[in-house]
Amino acid sequence: MAMYRNIPIRAITESASREAEEIGLNLDDIANFLANSYDCAKGKRKKGIEERCIRKDGKILKIVIELRTSKSGFKYWRIRQAGFVR
Repeated sequence: MAMYRNIPIRAITESASREAEEIGLNLDDIANFLANSYDCAKGKRKKGIEERCIRKDGKILKIVIELRTSKSGFKYWRIRQAGFVR
């Protein structure tokens, strides 16, 4: 199971899924990138949302994730965006 900070990555938005597919990423790849990434937020985000970046093939890959809690109290990450920054 893909994890980030010992919390599972359980969901991905439809648009983020398309973005990740276009650049050939799966949840395990994203978890690996998150583990080796740095904070690259340029502005203030809502609590629980993080912007993480990593340099790949001379470009910067940005992944935006959101910490969510299910109705049963289970915490998980949801990927909101995955793509290269210009």
